[in-house]
Amino acid sequence: MTNILNRLTFKYLFITLVVVLLFQVYFLLSTSKIRVTSSESAIIPILENNGDITTNSIERKLTTTTSHHGGGGGESTTLENDPRNSRNNMRTYYKRGVEKSKPSKYTKDEEDLIKKQSLEERTKLDQWIIDEYYNETHMIDSLPHEYKYASVPYYIGDYLNRTGENWTTEYTSNTAWKLDPKLNPLLLPYPHIFIHIPKTGGSSLGSIVKRNYNKGHFQHHWAHPKVDVLKDIVKLDGIFGHIKYGLHFYFEKENNTRVPVLESNLNKYSYMTMLREPVDRVISHYYYHRQNRKDPGHALAMKNSLKEWLAASPAANNDQARMICGFGYDFNGNNITEELAEHHLRYTYKYVGLTERFPESIVMLSHYTGYQSIRYTKINSGRQRVSVSEIPQDIIDEIKERNQIDIKLYAIAKEIFELEIDKIGRDLFNVEVEEFKHKIGGAFKKSTTTNTPPIVQKS
Repeated sequence: MTNILNRLTFKYLFITLVVVLLFQVYFLLSTSKIRVTSSESAIIPILENNGDITTNSIERKLTTTTSHHGGGGGESTTLENDPRNSRNNMRTYYKRGVEKSKPSKYTKDEEDLIKKQSLEERTKLDQWIIDEYYNETHMIDSLPHEYKYASVPYYIGDYLNRTGENWTTEYTSNTAWKLDPKLNPLLLPYPHIFIHIPKTGGSSLGSIVKRNYNKGHFQHHWAHPKVDVLKDIVKLDGIFGHIKYGLHFYFEKENNTRVPVLESNLNKYSYMTMLREPVDRVISHYYYHRQNRKDPGHALAMKNSLKEWLAASPAANNDQARMICGFGYDFNGNNITEELAEHHLRYTYKYVGLTERFPESIVMLSHYTGYQSIRYTKINSGRQRVSVSEIPQDIIDEIKERNQIDIKLYAIAKEIFELEIDKIGRDLFNVEVEEFKHKIGGAFKKSTTTNTPPIVQKS
């Protein structure tokens, strides 16, 4: 009797084990299927009768996408879904070598079509930028002599009410007045187009920018958007990232009355950027590539010394000018790049910040955008890099030689920055900066999140 019971017990245990194993296999297969669906099926082609993919045949069908497809599609991403959104995630993202979420995969025909369309669109955009430049150069001669920089409007006088001993406290205790154009004439209209030049503090800035737009009205792109996502961008209130100048053409085509025409008739769109001392930026860029093994430029930086990399990488040569003017590497360093970049910096960009004066730049940005939540922690800072003082002089000289346009632009940006402070009013601005530095220097700096919802600009 005992032997029969033992055999039955063993039989039931064996059956139970088999059932458990089968359940685990089923669970793993189901999970794998879900992952494939969410990461590889971002678009579904619509074919004509002959089976060819037409120009308008690509539609994004996926509603649940990976973190690199939060709203932009293609090679772009929204910041709110990106793993680099916080300091802790940055540490995991790079230090531990966790693999990035892969962009949705296209079929070869779809990739070829998007590349072809994007190249054609890029060529058209280059020509639009050049045409706009030549049209505006004819207008500049007729402008009032006071008109010097777009970010320092000559027609805006002193708009602060300085009555009372504690008048600055009234402005700093509640900053909602910055959202009212009647009280803050520097407030820029939507859409805000912020061109983040690599290694100019944009990652820390991105955490600020994201919090100040309503969900669904802002995107952060890690590369210039491809043609298949432009239809989504023109509906935004703010776009930030490694984007090239020229997106305003698409906003204008979508709704040419959204942004009021300027008295000067020059570009009316709210372009913004931040520049960095060129030698320091180039060195920082090189070591950033080296420390991040998932970065597209990692292999080139690891194979070459800093001196060799200067000759091998286009990003080491006038990269700030290239992004400000809107051209690709084919135009890097020639006369049209210099002319266009300087023209845009003077007459198009409505806000210009400096990385070396980051806290001041953020306070200033709040005047131009009405941002109500501007605290931050420093993220994406290089850990491998050395200081400029440790770099041999011959390399420093070569960086300067290769970045003559950027050096000229940075000198202009410093002049603009001081004039922007004057326009705000140095008395109020200095008080704001000191209070801001005090906050981010203490416990206030521990978090980049806020429970305060974005406040919409008043019209």
